[in-house]
Amino acid sequence: MFHAPPIRNLTLAVTAALLPVLSAMAQAPQASEPPPGVPKPELALPPGSGAAPGGLPSNPEVTALRNEIADLRDDLKMLKGSLDVMLNQIMSDMREENAVLREEVRRLHQQRADMGLPDLTLIPRPGGAFIDEVLGGEEEEPPPPPPFEFTIVKEWGRDPEAAHDSGGGAATLKGMVGVVPRGSLREDVEALGRDLRKQFDAYDNINIEVFDDPVAARQFADTQKGDPDSRVLSVSRHKASGRDTILYLDKGTVSEVGSGGPEPGTVPDKP
Repeated sequence: MFHAPPIRNLTLAVTAALLPVLSAMAQAPQASEPPPGVPKPELALPPGSGAAPGGLPSNPEVTALRNEIADLRDDLKMLKGSLDVMLNQIMSDMREENAVLREEVRRLHQQRADMGLPDLTLIPRPGGAFIDEVLGGEEEEPPPPPPFEFTIVKEWGRDPEAAHDSGGGAATLKGMVGVVPRGSLREDVEALGRDLRKQFDAYDNINIEVFDDPVAARQFADTQKGDPDSRVLSVSRHKASGRDTILYLDKGTVSEVGSGGPEPGTVPDKP
């Protein structure tokens, strides 16, 4: 918004105060001449006024008053002319400044459009909740998890029967690579880990890796290398070292999964 300087405010105030006076002077009725043939009325003067019959008093004070009124009229005319000039100059300056401001606004709008920024003038205010609704839209509910299933991509190892037949006390081994749907619930994946650990409890060594991406699972099965962000479950047991863990993985973050009961392969103590 444009703000006038103090000198302009003073000028506008003086103009507003003098306009009624100037208007009244301009609209004041002039003394009318009597119609032709009608004698002018003579002013009744008190005795000893020193004026000739039919004339006005010749008192010096009256003459001085007339001169002051005439001078005042001249001063008011000059002041009115000066105010007109000042007002015209102020209006001219304001028009120039408004033109500069309009050009600056157009430049900023064009710059905003070139940069691909949103038009903030279209955002309603106040009302923060409504603004959030306009800008962010309604929050979409997350999609439901897909049906949970476990698919074996590759498995290998030595079962107890094969280890017994080979003799020499060979250790049993169960290796497996599998895949679950992406977006599976954590509790479903953890329950799968417990089930697999319990299912292969008779094996000395267990190495099971589960992914949520079939491509990553196949790559790991072929090369033992895969995307770590796609691995969601690891079931590992090594009899010689005593390692026996179930791990849940989320984008590289590892959490150990409890068995939810007695450790596999152990018998709870009787009371």
